[in-house]
Amino acid sequence: MAQQQLQKYELTPPKNLVRLHKESIELGFPDFYPPKSGQDEDQMTEENVKKGFIDSPFVQNEHFSAHDVIFDELKKPDTLKNLGDFMTDVMKRKNETTFQGSSQFMGPTIVWVTVEERDKWLRDLAGNVPLKILARSVPKGVDGKDLLESVTLYRVPLARATWFTKVVGINKIIQRGNTDYTKEWTSIFYHFIRDQSLSHDPDKWRYSILLAKWQFDEQLLDQRLLRFTLEQLDEADHCQTPMWLWLVQQFLSEFQRSRTLMRLLIEIIIKKLQDIHQHPHIIIKLELVVKLLKNMLHTLFITTPDMFVFPVCWNTYKDLLRVVLVDDDSKTDPPNLKHQRERYFEAVRSRNEIFDDKKINPLGMSNARDALDSRMISILDKITYRIDYHNITAEYFRTNSNFQMMEREVSRHIHTLCRWTITPFREGDFRAYSVSTILDIWKNGVSDVKEKLERETIIQSSLVEFLDIYPFGVNGLNEREESEAIARLFGVLTKNGHFSYQRYLQRLIARGDVRPEKRTTERSLRHLRYVKWFAIYETDLHDLNHSINQRWHILYGINSKDTSDKNTIDTLSNIVSEKLPNVFSPKAKDMNAPIVDDPGSDFNCLINFDDSSLEFIQNATKFCQFRVVQEFLIPSVKRFVQNTPIDDTNWKSLAEPGSSLLNARQLATIVQFIELTKDYSSLLELIIWVLENSMERTLFPLIVDTIKRYEMIWDAMGKSDGVFDVLMKKNDQLREKRATEICIVKYLSGVIQDPEKKSKLEHDYSQFPTKSPLSVTISRNRDRLGQDVKNLLNRTRGFELSIASNIDSRWFQSDSVDVYLHAILESCTDVIHRHLQNYSEWTDARKLLDVIGDLLKEVGDRTTDGFDAVFSKKWLNYYIRADDDDSLLRQDRFLIFFTVLVVRHLVKIETILEHLVEKNLIRFSDKLLNKKQLDSNEIIECRNLAILLRIFLIHKNVSSGIPLTTMEIQRLQFICESFINNNDFTIISNVFQKLAIIESSLGSNDDLAIELQQLRMDFSQVYWFKQLCIANIDNVYDRFVKGTKKQNNSKEVKKLMIEIVRSGLGNFSYDNDVMNGYSSSLCFKNLERIFSTVNLWNIQKSRIEFFMCMDQIMLLDSSSNGSLHSNMELDGDLIMGGSEEDLNNIKSRVIEYFWEELVLKGNNDCLIISHIIRGIREDVAAELLEHGLTVLKRCGELIIGIEEVFRALLLSVRDNKKEFSEALINQIQKIIDENKDHTFVPCIMTRIKLFVLVANVLAARVTAVVTTNSIEFANRVPEYNLIMKWVVTLINLLCSERIHQNGGGADNFDLILDIVSFLIDEMGKIPRAIVVAELKVNRYHFNIPVIWSNRIKRVLPLNIPKETLGRLKHELDAWQLIEGIGENDDLNNSAIDLSWYDAKFYQKPSKRLKRSDEYEDYNLDFNKKYNEENGHLEP
Repeated sequence: MAQQQLQKYELTPPKNLVRLHKESIELGFPDFYPPKSGQDEDQMTEENVKKGFIDSPFVQNEHFSAHDVIFDELKKPDTLKNLGDFMTDVMKRKNETTFQGSSQFMGPTIVWVTVEERDKWLRDLAGNVPLKILARSVPKGVDGKDLLESVTLYRVPLARATWFTKVVGINKIIQRGNTDYTKEWTSIFYHFIRDQSLSHDPDKWRYSILLAKWQFDEQLLDQRLLRFTLEQLDEADHCQTPMWLWLVQQFLSEFQRSRTLMRLLIEIIIKKLQDIHQHPHIIIKLELVVKLLKNMLHTLFITTPDMFVFPVCWNTYKDLLRVVLVDDDSKTDPPNLKHQRERYFEAVRSRNEIFDDKKINPLGMSNARDALDSRMISILDKITYRIDYHNITAEYFRTNSNFQMMEREVSRHIHTLCRWTITPFREGDFRAYSVSTILDIWKNGVSDVKEKLERETIIQSSLVEFLDIYPFGVNGLNEREESEAIARLFGVLTKNGHFSYQRYLQRLIARGDVRPEKRTTERSLRHLRYVKWFAIYETDLHDLNHSINQRWHILYGINSKDTSDKNTIDTLSNIVSEKLPNVFSPKAKDMNAPIVDDPGSDFNCLINFDDSSLEFIQNATKFCQFRVVQEFLIPSVKRFVQNTPIDDTNWKSLAEPGSSLLNARQLATIVQFIELTKDYSSLLELIIWVLENSMERTLFPLIVDTIKRYEMIWDAMGKSDGVFDVLMKKNDQLREKRATEICIVKYLSGVIQDPEKKSKLEHDYSQFPTKSPLSVTISRNRDRLGQDVKNLLNRTRGFELSIASNIDSRWFQSDSVDVYLHAILESCTDVIHRHLQNYSEWTDARKLLDVIGDLLKEVGDRTTDGFDAVFSKKWLNYYIRADDDDSLLRQDRFLIFFTVLVVRHLVKIETILEHLVEKNLIRFSDKLLNKKQLDSNEIIECRNLAILLRIFLIHKNVSSGIPLTTMEIQRLQFICESFINNNDFTIISNVFQKLAIIESSLGSNDDLAIELQQLRMDFSQVYWFKQLCIANIDNVYDRFVKGTKKQNNSKEVKKLMIEIVRSGLGNFSYDNDVMNGYSSSLCFKNLERIFSTVNLWNIQKSRIEFFMCMDQIMLLDSSSNGSLHSNMELDGDLIMGGSEEDLNNIKSRVIEYFWEELVLKGNNDCLIISHIIRGIREDVAAELLEHGLTVLKRCGELIIGIEEVFRALLLSVRDNKKEFSEALINQIQKIIDENKDHTFVPCIMTRIKLFVLVANVLAARVTAVVTTNSIEFANRVPEYNLIMKWVVTLINLLCSERIHQNGGGADNFDLILDIVSFLIDEMGKIPRAIVVAELKVNRYHFNIPVIWSNRIKRVLPLNIPKETLGRLKHELDAWQLIEGIGENDDLNNSAIDLSWYDAKFYQKPSKRLKRSDEYEDYNLDFNKKYNEENGHLEP
């Protein structure tokens, strides 16, 4: 094979590659650089020959970063300005005119052709025939919708189809002289594409969309097509939605140029998602639609997040937006993109919430530490009954987050859990068990054993650290109360395995805290107190004895003979033994049935613990309490069972061997003792054991009441379902014995959700009346009475009816049930009334009342509502009358009958308070208000009502000597505690309001007034009311204090009601001398106390304290009955007699002190202050706001956060918003005129933030005025002119370089632009047109950074100056840009559109945003509907 010679290389250009310029050969080809003669690498130098050519770098060392050099230059202001000027100049030059159109324009030739010629021409158009040739014989008659259908049918390339459209369109323009053919063509195209959507042809639909986008870019279609698209998307069903979303996707960049269109698009998408989410059963079927909608929303949110600053839409759909944009786990986005969405969402949320005038920002915004604490507290405060603790734990410890907590942060979270449990500013003993459950879920939330041990170690060390750092005294509790709270929490944690008492003692020993020389230090004393109080939970007896001995040595030393713990345990045991003599009696083993208490011989056992015993039980340490309960009480109870085998002598006994022998009184006493120790785990253990081991019917109501009373605690323990299961088993057992208990059935019916179990309960409820005939029940209870009472019963009408066979009913179902019930209740009343006075001892009276109460209970169980309706409608009207000398209300011994009705759930306590107590108190108060005195009988009745209130609400009575049993006290406590949860205690506030009227009307030395005062103060200190003040302080204040203002009561009555709430709050940092003294220094002192002690925990309490402080100040007057001295020093000024002028001076000085000292000095967090004053009474808020306006006028630069103070004040006022807005705009104008550089921006922005608080109110008023009235009327409305002034001023500020700082002032620019957008959005179309016209008249020059130009154009529908936002690409009309026509090459010669070659095309929006000339002289007529097509306004 011959060797082929090497050919010489010749320089040839690349094939199929067009030169960059046909005339400039030197420019070469794209991405191709041919060699040049004489270049350096061709020089045959000695070095190049030996070593080869080495190109020298541009810099000396390429391995070092140029960051420092560049950064130093960028820090110079001149450098940044030069760079900005350079980029602005580049953008201006890029937007300069590139070519000019010809002065003469010649249209293409259109001729008539046959159908065959037309089809051939269309095929040529779809092929490769040059346009110059096709332009010579364009077929006539193919126009409008036919043109679009033809090019779609032949699949004409988009560029050539658009060329055909221009040719036809320019001929119509020339023939008709129509200069706005674009509008007509847009309408034609819209109808065409709508028909295509109905054809369901994917190929045609795709071609139609691409053709629409092409012609829109060529400016043959205007923005009306976008509006038409949104209308179709809104009306489309779920099947057609994806098609229109595809079209929206093609025009997405165009939608993003207009805020109006974006608002509509976002709202349509959200509505469709909301509609689908409201019907969960169709989500699976519409999975594709949901995915497309979410993807579109994600795209819009990432590209234009500021479009979601849309307050109206945001407030409606914010929950859905969070689910879709942040919490959506179905979308597998990169972590950085998801994190970006989360950041955008928080930014958009905060920008939207600025316009919520009723929103108060969350606490903790001033620093990160407080923000974290506020977040943790808010999560824990969400814990309620039946809450999902797994979700709470995940949210609290952020277990679902990709960023796990560090150990230090976990410790802080555990410390907050402990603080939340111990603080007295939260209600509920369930908190300790909730904390234990949360820690248990978090500790066991990992499967790895090693990690689980690490979490266990973190919990132990964090708890010990909490004991080291807990600040005693910050909660206002004494040492015993705080020690008890901490010991109770750590007792629960120890019992559940989260805290090791043994390891705690070992750590104290290892640290040397128990060494003799350190026992006097603060830390050692602190931990010695803990060791003394903490209970020891050890299941192993050896470990228990070891821990007790170790505790003894730490506390008292090795050789100490201290017996304080032993004495306490012995005393507690004796207190219990005295109340339960039969349980601890040696004869207990011989008992075979529960004893029946006798009101006489067992009187001391029936009544509750005395006050000294109660105090001793509560003050004992948890160590002693727990040992008594677990080692003495519960074992003794479990031994108190039936031990005698069943034989001929006791076969009738219901107690089986091993059954508990407790009766109701004994169980109530035991429950009461354990409740005092707050050892609810032991209480549950006892209740479950008794329920499983007893058939005593009298125990079941008490057990059910106890379970209901503490069901929140059982739920926090995670044992609610276990309790329900035990009750269900007991009910099944009772069903088998045909002894179903109605109280168990009713309770389970309300809590059980399982359908099968519920059906069984409903069956048991329906079968309950077959238990026994009513006559048998009456006879059984009647036999318990003496013979004289039995004879009286036989002669009374009610029982005669009951014994009669015609109503011997098992269940009351007749319409005349009220007649029977009233007859029975009337008979019982007659028996009590005739015999109660004959009993010299309360024991005999109690026996009669208990028997009648049990009898009425048997009757009441056979009714739906008990005796409630009969009691209120008939019985009271007959027995309690003002004109009746024998009214039962005048007999104090009869009051216990009302207690019997309430504790047995025969009559609701609300019924007695409303129809008996309040009704008669109204009668007394009205008489006193009419300047009449109460007679002796009325005084007796009023005193008896006070006694009844003491029994019901305070659960004890000292003056009358009426004894209450332990069971009655427990049931009354349970009934009153229900007020804490049901939030309905209006009747109680009404009762005490009437008592306050009576007390204030009587003389201060009157005996009845003294009794009422003592009742009022005792009520404010009762435990359940203090808990109510903690759990629901806002409603307590509204009912007790605000309610008195609404009813125009006297100032003295208002002061008395304030005293109730103030005392109920406890630890009130308020000097009561301000009630009677008038020194402003006292007022200042009280305010300073409130704000100096406020924190994240007691913010609600401090707020109500501040309210009452201001209430009392506003109640100051010279006619007060307080100790107003004739000469009183007022901060150096002398007040003579407390005149009206001096008292007003106190009010003004207090208000001035609030602003000058508490707010402006900056010693207090403004956000804390705003939370405290939120919701204050309107007259106080108005005066504070009035003085605040003077502060704004006087001060230029204000402290950070002062807008939150004004926000809180504006929530309470109604009509001051316009004046507030006027003051702000005047101040802004003044600041602009003064033109102070160093304070200009902060002063301006502070006022603008304040204006946001009233912006929505003004915008709504302007919209209502302008849309419903004429322009002349609108001009006379102050709000209209005010809002116009604001919009113009804000737009002017947008252009201020000091505001936007050439791109550096993004926060300020965003806020102002958001306000302008909000105002224009909310004002409606016609008011918006007025604003636009006003701006155009003033011809504003928008000197803003180019980077924000698009955002301005989205919001403001104006003609933007060319030199700012760029010029048009050309000056030819879009329809005249037709390629390849004309005889001369220079005629109509324009470049081929680069989009033919898939080049990215950036169409400037100036053409579409520009208004037509006729809008300049547009005559705004508000009496007729605006015609959008003629007005050429933005869609």
